[in-house]
Amino acid sequence: MYINLMKRIALFISFAVLLSSCSEENKALYNYPTTSQQTQTKDAASCESLFVNAKEIDADDYFTKLRNEALDEPYWRDTYWFKADNGKVAKNGPRMIWVYEAALNVALNYVPPAAQEGSFIDFEGRQLLWDDYLAFKQSLCDAYYEEDTKRRMIINLEILFDYEINEFHASNWPIAFEYIETGPKVIQPVSPPGLEYYTKYIAGGGVMVTAGSDMPDAALLAARESILYLTSARPEFRQILQDNEVRIGLFIETADDLPEFTDTNEEGGFAMGAPDSLMTAAGLWQCWDNNNSKGASPGGNPVIHELVHTMNHIVFESINEIYFYERIYDIALASIQNGIFYTGFDQNLPEGQKQDMTNFIGEFWAISVEGYIMDGGPAFKNSHYSRDWIKENDPDVYDLITRYFPTEKWNYSEQCR
Repeated sequence: MYINLMKRIALFISFAVLLSSCSEENKALYNYPTTSQQTQTKDAASCESLFVNAKEIDADDYFTKLRNEALDEPYWRDTYWFKADNGKVAKNGPRMIWVYEAALNVALNYVPPAAQEGSFIDFEGRQLLWDDYLAFKQSLCDAYYEEDTKRRMIINLEILFDYEINEFHASNWPIAFEYIETGPKVIQPVSPPGLEYYTKYIAGGGVMVTAGSDMPDAALLAARESILYLTSARPEFRQILQDNEVRIGLFIETADDLPEFTDTNEEGGFAMGAPDSLMTAAGLWQCWDNNNSKGASPGGNPVIHELVHTMNHIVFESINEIYFYERIYDIALASIQNGIFYTGFDQNLPEGQKQDMTNFIGEFWAISVEGYIMDGGPAFKNSHYSRDWIKENDPDVYDLITRYFPTEKWNYSEQCR
């Protein structure tokens, strides 16, 4: 969905009015510290000096180069992919870094002829909005000077070219929730325009959790506890998650309960990639005291599982965690081929698709970490269900897990009994 500049401005203004009328009352009521997530921008002079040596070239040549080198090539760079014999792939790698480096290289060396604000540029049968180009250029400068995130730049670059814009894309919801350190208390947020469905909010460990009125407060509290534990061994990850506006939307039945995802029937949840608006999870699938929905075989925890995926996409991509990317798929393949990793699980795949090695490879890390964190035994997973089991049967992935996640015991599984 393409959102033009005027619509984004209108949404921003409406949210600013709402925030000014409601947020101070809300903050005073709960007395919680807040961190603004509005874009911080570098001054114009610094940005001009950054790109001062760029050579002006034809607009069509410039935008072709920018799209090819900063979008197409990084998105299809297969350095760390797993490729199956049937042609399918499991993708991986620090795409956020690759896009940023390529975009910066183009912008440092080339510039299109200047145009008027509000004007359009003909490009391959469609019109690019000059103001979208300026927004991309500013966010690239901001990322360079660490005033804002590479994620923001990627979102703006994709808006410029209307590139891979779908219902998941953050441009559909350009005003983010504000990060509020709530402590262990659910509050009512000031929801951005169009997201009034969310009447419950909690945050901690750099991640926001939102839900509708039908979600028990205990589900949000349980999600926050998982976030805090997951990030406790590497607390520096929390600021990266917060800076990139990572948010979990909890749902009761399927993900299309949520306003951002009207066309998906996902029952468990899905992760947040760099240009996405949020990650989702089935709130009632978590364990907490007196949650009777889990039964005798509690199974997995989608908050933990999808947050592990999200940390890959957001944190590892942001810090260029090559150590992880160079190892994870080889470890996964060995575990699967040696019959260690259980591959009988079901996934909600697009119609006509069947599970194969790429699906198993792609899920290996999140399932293994999920089992390690829950540490509950065979009632939770069919393999990789406890720390001792993983350490004994799959030591390579155990070593990788403990590089990023805590070794201190947690009482998660006890809450399911």
